[in-house]
Amino acid sequence: IRELNQINGFYPNLKKENFVYSTKNKRNFIFFKCGIEKSSAGKNYFAEDQDHILIYSGFSIDPTSKINAHRAEDILENFDQRKYELEGQTSLIRFNKRSFDLDIITDCLGMEQVYYYHKDNRFIISNSVHLIEKTIGYSQLDLYGASYFLSIGWVASDNTLIKDIKVIKGGEHWFWKSDKQKINKKTYFDLLNNKIDTTQVLKNSNIKLLSKKLSEYLLNIEQNFNLECPLTGGFDSRLVCAFLIHNKLKADYYTAGSTENNDVKIASLIAEKFNLKHTIYEINYDYLFSNWDNLVEKFTLQNNGMASLFQIFNVLTDNESIGERGVRLATYGAEFSRETYNRPFLWRAKIGKEDVYNYLCQRVLVNRNGLLTNDSIKIKKNFMNSFFDTYLDKGVDSRLIPELFYIFERTGRHHANHRGINKNAADIFSLFCTKTYLKEAFSVHPLDKASNPIHYKILKSINKELFHLPNTHGRWPIQNRKMRQIWGNVKPIIKKRLSSTKSKSNSGSNSKPRISAYDHRRILETKLDEIKSVCLDQTNSELWSLIKRDKFENIISRKNKIENIN
Repeated sequence: IRELNQINGFYPNLKKENFVYSTKNKRNFIFFKCGIEKSSAGKNYFAEDQDHILIYSGFSIDPTSKINAHRAEDILENFDQRKYELEGQTSLIRFNKRSFDLDIITDCLGMEQVYYYHKDNRFIISNSVHLIEKTIGYSQLDLYGASYFLSIGWVASDNTLIKDIKVIKGGEHWFWKSDKQKINKKTYFDLLNNKIDTTQVLKNSNIKLLSKKLSEYLLNIEQNFNLECPLTGGFDSRLVCAFLIHNKLKADYYTAGSTENNDVKIASLIAEKFNLKHTIYEINYDYLFSNWDNLVEKFTLQNNGMASLFQIFNVLTDNESIGERGVRLATYGAEFSRETYNRPFLWRAKIGKEDVYNYLCQRVLVNRNGLLTNDSIKIKKNFMNSFFDTYLDKGVDSRLIPELFYIFERTGRHHANHRGINKNAADIFSLFCTKTYLKEAFSVHPLDKASNPIHYKILKSINKELFHLPNTHGRWPIQNRKMRQIWGNVKPIIKKRLSSTKSKSNSGSNSKPRISAYDHRRILETKLDEIKSVCLDQTNSELWSLIKRDKFENIISRKNKIENIN
């Protein structure tokens, strides 16, 4: 309870009401009952009746609109009928006060993460790693989680950065019966039930039905909440924007970055064209650096240490609240619309399992310019072997495994690890991490997604004008499958020759780099010495079993260019 009181300070929008405490037969349950200030539509996360207590985290909707799924009372009343039907990124916990039975349900990808500690008969479950860590009274680095973060870019599998604290996978229902010590586990959503037909193409009728369902989800939310929508020059936010415009839904659009940034320029063009309410947030670097320690601590705890510190800019954006707490329409999972790790060449020839495995490792794993030790390399290779073999044992075509890796790891863990960045400012909802979208996107053959991304088809069907506006990627993919195949073979040759020509003429020095929304270089220039001392002062850290200290000192030296350090 003491730790709950302390952690409350890192989520300033939380208002503490009271604790719920129950004990029976040496089983203790403590719930922290809380609400959110400035919440609209009576949204709450806690409900209690004569027999049960229900807590939920995240945001969900009922696709049938039979219940208000943003209200814990409605979920509790209809729990048994609707528990697997809700859409969104949410986790549910129901506790029976009489029998002490307990249910825990994660969303289809586990985006709203639930962490747990299990030793002997002791279970601690929370949506905060920090809280569990403080409660069990010790903290030891999880070398596997740390190694994944270093070599892949995120904490993968079911690991966190703290040993013995794990995350429950997506699409699962865990339940305890009062007379049993054992956990019962059920997978209620399995994407692999969608068999891929190698000739399947997403038809116009499917596009219309998918667009209709996703539009209904947005209408459902807009009836009760203010909508916030990111607006950039990319494909993903544009697709969400198209849905909102098509359905005449009001939203507060926002873009972060300087006026020279490409995202800001294109977003401003779109906003002017369609008369959208649009706010541009420029980063206050003076505020960032003068409040560095406090912001870093807050950012780290909100994300359980599993988000890159370069994402700290989001904390600054959230400090400038757009308005009453609403629902922020994220674009997590939108990449499923097109080819991701599942490249077309995997399907154009007889590719063996070993070839696919080598491609995936090459695509995902990095060695950080020789920074990682042999132990770290061994850990990451064992993880890739395990992931690959797990799906081979399930009878999955090896060529589909890269796409599954993207869905379950790149999105289900990487993006989920970063969700805490914005949770203090708004509830987060992504159309693309719903069961409806996942099943449709996964059922389309990779070759069709490569030449005809779902983005393209939906945009052309609901807003051709928005489709033809510029984007930061320069152009849409070639739509003809045969022409795309030819271009795929010719492109590397052209790039190689152009690179050679630029090198000879030294014309590369005149090229203009793309201006990022956030100036990572500025963080390094200002905080490099502090970062260096913080790292190198930890002489006994277990991280040095994963990182070559001498290599690290050389890389982070002031003699090195900031671009190289970055």
